[in-house]
Amino acid sequence: MKRFRFEVAETTDDPGLRALLRETPTDGHIRLAFCREPNFFDASVVEGFHHQTIICRDMNAHGQIVGMGSRSSRPCWIDGRVERLGYLSGLRIDPEYRGVGLLQRGYRMFAEMHQQDPLCLYLTTIADGNERAWRLLTSRRAGLPEYHYACDYLSFAIPLRSSFKPLHLPTQQGGYVLQRGSQEQMVELIRFWRSSGRQRSFFPAYQLSDFQSDGIMRGLRPSDILIARWRGQIVGTMAAWDQMSFRQTVVQGYGDLLKRLRPLINAWSRLRSMPELPGIGQSLALRLAALPIINSEHSDCFPILLQALRQLCSGSRHRYLVLGLTEHDRLHQVLPRLPGQVYRTRLCLVRWPDTPESQVDNYLQASFLRQYPPYLELGSL
Repeated sequence: MKRFRFEVAETTDDPGLRALLRETPTDGHIRLAFCREPNFFDASVVEGFHHQTIICRDMNAHGQIVGMGSRSSRPCWIDGRVERLGYLSGLRIDPEYRGVGLLQRGYRMFAEMHQQDPLCLYLTTIADGNERAWRLLTSRRAGLPEYHYACDYLSFAIPLRSSFKPLHLPTQQGGYVLQRGSQEQMVELIRFWRSSGRQRSFFPAYQLSDFQSDGIMRGLRPSDILIARWRGQIVGTMAAWDQMSFRQTVVQGYGDLLKRLRPLINAWSRLRSMPELPGIGQSLALRLAALPIINSEHSDCFPILLQALRQLCSGSRHRYLVLGLTEHDRLHQVLPRLPGQVYRTRLCLVRWPDTPESQVDNYLQASFLRQYPPYLELGSL
């Protein structure tokens, strides 16, 4: 195994990291690459404050990066208090190097990081249908931590029409006053999110600094936030987060059937003013529905906010608005019927052997997940 060298990535490794992401797309009817252009490290800030990426080099190939994986952490609400939680993400291995034991060696390095900076819990997501990764990561082979399935995370890709009735703000709908956010309202918004976060699991403990240019909500401006007020009080938020300047989802290929049908699908989409399937090498023009936070007593404003956000995003260069909710989120009860596709991802809790089992066992209880529904910020995955 002297052929392979594992180490923590440095800024000089940026070109190799971006190349590996481009060259390892997902499988399926549409093969997607999750790119981080123009700089991998600048894009990684949205995953957490403390971010480290492990890389594997093939020394027989001039030190080429053939594998990678990231560990980050951020303060989040869990069980009514703020804890620093970890997040494992970005696992990639060049297809030519799979099955030679690189994964276990990489996780042993993750274990060393955990010993130096122990966290009570890590989160990770595994795409539904990626059975190979699921079987491998949950096998509890030597060097791997324990993966515990928590729930499904659903992403709704909602198509945006090229023409839509414009929305003029502020406006009143259903008794709620809808308005854009502003810098002057950020302190009030932080208070609202912290109050709401106490009732959720894994909800980020937001601070004002998170919304600066180098914060974990990089690229999200106060004016991108849509606010719903009831009698002057904030009762709901939802924001349109544009990450295309630093994180892209690029189409790398289509399956045989979809490749043949794509011209017909695009012709029909043009007639209906709906988004077309992009060409190979093109990015999906996405905006993410961030911060979908609604006061439990005003759940009826959720569909109002969602429809208003669709209106605000339509007519721009973006073609889809993507909303993410865990299956336990109470907003499913008022979620309107949506056009587009739904994608499932498995949310897992990851525990290293030196973590008390009672902690993870408590978080996995169905009663706990109902009392404190999990929350994941889609733009931070």
